[in-house]
Amino acid sequence: MNLSSSPGTIDSGQSTTLSWTVSNATSCSASVTSNPGGITQSPAWTGSKNAGGGSQSTTLTGGGTIRFNLACSGAGGTGSDWEDVTVNAVVVCTDECSPSGSTRCLDSGTRQTCGDYVNDCGSDLEWGNNTSCGSDDCSSSQACRWVDYACSAGSCGSTTSINISCDSLCPVNQSCDASGNCVAGCTDSAPSAASGPSPSSGATNVSTAANLSWTWNAWGRSCAGQNDRYTLYFEAGDSTPDIPVVNNQPSGSAFYDPGAMSANITYYWQIQKCNGFSCISSSVWSFTTASGCVNSAPSTPSLSLPSNGATGVSINPTVSWNAISDWGTDCTPPQTNTYTVYLDTSVNPTTNRGSVGQAVTSLGISGLNTSTTYYWKVRSNNGALIADSAVRSFTTASACVPSAPNGPTLSSPSNGAAGISTSPTVSWNAISDWGTDCTPPQNNTYTVYLDTSATPTTQRGSPVGEGTTSLNISGLNSGTTYYWRVRASNGDTSTYSAQIWSFTTASVCVASAPAAPTLSSPSNGATGISTSPTVSWNAISSWGTNCAGNTNTYTVFLDTSSNPTTQRGSPVGEGTTNVGISGLNNSTGYYWKVRASNGALSSDSSPWPFSTEAANTQPQAINLSVNEGNYCTAPLRPIFSWIFFDPDPGATQSAYRVQADNNSDFSSPEVDSGKVSLASNAFAPISGIAYGNTYSWRVMVWDDLDLASNWFNGPPFTTPAHAYPDPRFTWSPASPLALQIVQFTDTSICVGACQVWEWNFDNGKTSTIQNATTTYSQEGTYEVSLGVTDSSGYACKGANAVTNNVTIGPAQPKWIEVPPFSWIIKAFAALGELLNGVI
Repeated sequence: MNLSSSPGTIDSGQSTTLSWTVSNATSCSASVTSNPGGITQSPAWTGSKNAGGGSQSTTLTGGGTIRFNLACSGAGGTGSDWEDVTVNAVVVCTDECSPSGSTRCLDSGTRQTCGDYVNDCGSDLEWGNNTSCGSDDCSSSQACRWVDYACSAGSCGSTTSINISCDSLCPVNQSCDASGNCVAGCTDSAPSAASGPSPSSGATNVSTAANLSWTWNAWGRSCAGQNDRYTLYFEAGDSTPDIPVVNNQPSGSAFYDPGAMSANITYYWQIQKCNGFSCISSSVWSFTTASGCVNSAPSTPSLSLPSNGATGVSINPTVSWNAISDWGTDCTPPQTNTYTVYLDTSVNPTTNRGSVGQAVTSLGISGLNTSTTYYWKVRSNNGALIADSAVRSFTTASACVPSAPNGPTLSSPSNGAAGISTSPTVSWNAISDWGTDCTPPQNNTYTVYLDTSATPTTQRGSPVGEGTTSLNISGLNSGTTYYWRVRASNGDTSTYSAQIWSFTTASVCVASAPAAPTLSSPSNGATGISTSPTVSWNAISSWGTNCAGNTNTYTVFLDTSSNPTTQRGSPVGEGTTNVGISGLNNSTGYYWKVRASNGALSSDSSPWPFSTEAANTQPQAINLSVNEGNYCTAPLRPIFSWIFFDPDPGATQSAYRVQADNNSDFSSPEVDSGKVSLASNAFAPISGIAYGNTYSWRVMVWDDLDLASNWFNGPPFTTPAHAYPDPRFTWSPASPLALQIVQFTDTSICVGACQVWEWNFDNGKTSTIQNATTTYSQEGTYEVSLGVTDSSGYACKGANAVTNNVTIGPAQPKWIEVPPFSWIIKAFAALGELLNGVI
């Protein structure tokens, strides 16, 4: 996520726009986390914000730096970002209590000139640090302070101040003399590097919540206009930090809050200072955060079964508990999380009954005594610390007495039934009482006995569980009487069904053929069929009878004979009604049919004819062309294009490959796209093309049946000898006003040299000098453009010129100095105008 402001520095009463972008968030909330100057907002930055991103403009009134924060959350967690906006307090000169003998305030817009004041209860710009009311504060300290005196019964009340550099109040190319007057002449000087980092460079075991601070040192002088700004670079694990966390912001407090840092990580940081004349960077400072790990215990397990105080519990019980949600921390990895069960007859059990991993929440216990009360608990252990559950108790059951299950009652075939299949299914009714097996676990099963004896003893199949009440029997003889019964067993004792029933199997079987299949696709007489078709048919409703047991299959026959005999693939089961065929010839007539077989007899469908499609023709790439693009906006990205052609009806392109080489034999192509599975008819390489070279290029295409064309060569092309100019410029002052001279400085990049400049200032004025000036008569935003031509005649101008928006503020009001004692004459003149209705 990202939160930004535009502009980031404004005057009191102006607006800034806060913009944010967020990914994978479901909700966002806005707040102000720092506002030491009490700046007011309209509207306020607060409440819910669009989780998909957006913007909000707000008007800020006051002075200082305000920090805006945006916090968002989603399925992947939470995140936040903050943005600082600096508000310059607008200084307005007033003369509310000017007594006789005072010097009035001199004003040049929102910046004041230091003056000499005597008992002036209004708002003054004064020299020095003396804030007492009614004193002469002019000195040679070169430190100007704005002092706001509050009048109360002729005495000085509370004061507020803003420190202002005296030199910064003077016009361009002037500076303050010892008395605080602006005089001609100025010497540029570089700022001094910031120093005194905190935490100190190389510090270790630093808190992960530490803040950064430093000492500014002198800012130097920029005669073209003082513009003290700084950039703070801060990174983890990179000894050459280049990520700005504070970017080109006005100088303010020497403090930065990096937020919560990671433990045991080395961070690197650096301050760059710029004053409008030059920039200087501090040394790269570093510190390492503390390890941060503290052992913590896991959560306490909660027991599940047996319930507390339970009775009649097995002497071989399984105890269980609920999984815990927090295993705490073992600072000596690897962390091994386990549960251990303690169980004995003590109210605080200490007998270890075994341990299991964190994914297991039960343990089987064996060998307990009957009619005995036991106590148990579970301990969670992460390898460093433990936590024990509460203790529970249970009482085991009395000594066990084995008992037999009930005998089953038979159900089907009914007793004496005739004509029964030689593969019948016998069934019985479930019993209600399985008795008791005193050697658990109790294993309840049914076993079927069937043969030609009146008391059958031949077991049929394996025993089945208590939930199953039927069994299929196969391999009986036809026309034979069989007897059967069922035994129920609990693993210790067993009981036979009270009944022994009989049935007689049917006489000798007569085989019958299955129904003939009906074909489905390809349709009868179809044309243009693929050489690898899938043939399908309708499932038949009757498979007939195979007296040895049906094996039902479909088999496909297909060849050029009207009664095809060539089998295609292996037979498929009765649940499958289609088969894939491959290897057919193009433009050929074929016949096909399907045979249904039950293993004894079979039936064929009627044959259907179809003819295959014509052979696939190799595709071509035609009308090859290259567009070298705009070398001002997208250097060295030619666009290769072609038209896909295939004489086969309906054929489309499925892939392409493009190569470009500065050798016509393509022995070592600088560009090779490889096979790209797209239908696109154009390709623009990202890299590989260099200036000052002639390139040959070619293309290969594939059709939708993956048949490739030959290589087709495009027209060669030659790239420029070198890069086109990169027009760039800056202007000063950074926030110019109407009627103020604006200096535009060319910073363009040219190979060789830039020789021609074409300025358009969007105010009806142009220029062809390298570094030009202009003025704007009205405030507003102007699109200033610069076109550049280099010594080779390569030009980026006109539509390819660089354009920047320059915002012009309102013109400064004009102020004049009134000589001492002339204010009385002015007052009478003003009174005369007032009486004539002029305000």
